[in-house]
Amino acid sequence: MKRSLLVIFIFIQWCGLCYAQQYALYNTRTLFDAFENPSQKAFIPDSSKKYAFNFFVPNLSFSSEFKGNMPAQTTLKKILFKRIFDASNLINTSGMNNFYADQNTYLVMLRIFGNVYLNSEKGFAWQIKTDIRGTVSNETLAILHNSNLFTSGTPYEDVLNNSLNGISYHQFSFSYRENYSKRLGLGIKLSYLSGIGYSSLSMDKSEVLVDQLNNTYDVSLKGKYRTNILLNDPGDKIIQPGIKNPGLAIGISANYKLHRGWYLLGNLKDLGFI
Repeated sequence: MKRSLLVIFIFIQWCGLCYAQQYALYNTRTLFDAFENPSQKAFIPDSSKKYAFNFFVPNLSFSSEFKGNMPAQTTLKKILFKRIFDASNLINTSGMNNFYADQNTYLVMLRIFGNVYLNSEKGFAWQIKTDIRGTVSNETLAILHNSNLFTSGTPYEDVLNNSLNGISYHQFSFSYRENYSKRLGLGIKLSYLSGIGYSSLSMDKSEVLVDQLNNTYDVSLKGKYRTNILLNDPGDKIIQPGIKNPGLAIGISANYKLHRGWYLLGNLKDLGFI
């Protein structure tokens, strides 16, 4: 008993260092849950209709993650919890921070119930996804707050060597699930991908020189920027799906119900290429 209490106490202390929030629709029997986790059921045999459709009402989801060093985390917590932007502790730290964001919009979701014995279901979906990831320096956050935090007349070299990668694409998918047994359910999701846009930015050299007397600063940057979108490309043609930038993806999911009511869910989500 004492060992169990010790483990729980250590776990609580460790969780005290975590600052995160996550919302999920796992095991809710919604259309979103059924397409994100193909083994999940969207129908109740005794009360559901044969078809489930979103009537072209988009389903939106967004998630983000910021993983930084201690000075940057302190600044971010002040912004989130105290509404104070204080970047005075970020100068001369040479720290880099990683961030990630993704957007997932289901435009069309259609689910069809098969038979009662296997609880089989098949579905068709059209979604648009965007993935963004990059690195940002502490000094970048500082200069966004106040350039006077930098010492006047002193050149700061390679403090803005940031990077950014982003991709957006259509995903057309077919999914199927059934019960392998009374406790085990299996599902698969096969997808065709159609690329919309890709951009990559990488800074190799940078310099910041602040003139506090005139309240100005000079920034010089050297790096690489790549994209498949040209300035004169018509916007409607970029968004339209096609076969110009194709790709494939597969998702595999399984759920298992234990004797005491515990519910296990495993999902290999959208493994593929574009």
